[in-house]
Amino acid sequence: MLRLTAAALVLLACWRAVRGEEGALWCYECGTNVTGEPDCVEFLTSGTWTAFRRQCAGDDVCVKTVPGWNMADEEGASVKESWVSRGCTPQRSVGGVAHKDGCWSGPNSAFLICYCSNDFCNAARTPAPALTPALLGLVAAYVVLGG
Repeated sequence: MLRLTAAALVLLACWRAVRGEEGALWCYECGTNVTGEPDCVEFLTSGTWTAFRRQCAGDDVCVKTVPGWNMADEEGASVKESWVSRGCTPQRSVGGVAHKDGCWSGPNSAFLICYCSNDFCNAARTPAPALTPALLGLVAAYVVLGG
């Protein structure tokens, strides 16, 4: 099993190096309120997400911010996608603490912030806890057990 894991890591490193992206994370970017940049409604309704791809700098991670995630408007509608933003952010907070993959919100906060460290991992429409490690574990178990 150790050989399988080592081989998979070598293949991943080679694949990224061939694509010229070694060490560079790619995220989707929208809703940044920068003039000329698309909002996340355009992201979700687009036939292709190629125009929303951004290569992050250095030690960045992908982020998705969802304001008003635990609130509903007068009609009972949940989060408006036009409020959402996606993009890259430094891997460490202003206080120097490393962001961990997953979604967090304070007890009295109307914001949900999700961090993730895989290419294009900030595409999800609805906020959900990061299940990537658990999903990868299930897939690995399936492969190892000969499923």
